[in-house]
Amino acid sequence: MLPRLKHKDRIEQIKEQDKELDAQYNTIKDLETRLENQEQYSRRTSVRFHNVPVPIDEQGQIQHPVNTDHLILDICQNKMNLDININDIGRTHVIWKARNGKSQIIARFVSYRKKHLVYSNKKLLKNNENGAFITENLTKFRTTLVQTLAQMKYNGNIIAYWTADGKIFAKRTENSKKKTITEWEDINALRRPMRDQDDQTELETQAIESVPEERP
Repeated sequence: MLPRLKHKDRIEQIKEQDKELDAQYNTIKDLETRLENQEQYSRRTSVRFHNVPVPIDEQGQIQHPVNTDHLILDICQNKMNLDININDIGRTHVIWKARNGKSQIIARFVSYRKKHLVYSNKKLLKNNENGAFITENLTKFRTTLVQTLAQMKYNGNIIAYWTADGKIFAKRTENSKKKTITEWEDINALRRPMRDQDDQTELETQAIESVPEERP
């Protein structure tokens, strides 16, 4: 019969097991982060065009095949006046179903420069007749984060959010520093009242900067 472990030894054993579990959790989390970053990097040359008119039948279903290359070129050349031609496009295809005769199209460009040219000029589509707009082609996880930020902005919890090269940023107030959003904890931090140390320091800095300089 095996001797019983002393109570103190048992506690130490449990602590060691907890350390091993924590190490395994951190390893898994690190691998998940690497895979997420790798997937986003693979999308670096593509963007999503929203609210693009597509051909539909009497039931409102998309009529395939759709000449998506032509649709994207029409937007880039005629709506945005950009120097984009068919040789700049690697592949385009429709995603999701049509809603009111419009759908999303993913466009992958042959170079990051061309993708950046299109995305950096997305404001040229503002107030267009179809309500078309452009977003980065984010992973499912990052898309969920952005959708949450959009709801937070609508509710007045933040003043702005945006993406750049797959990275997500947000600002709580007009004068606050931008926050990089990589996980749910970053979202939760934005939801907390402005009483934590970072925000308090930020408010104090704003107060100091607002005091007029004394003149001799």
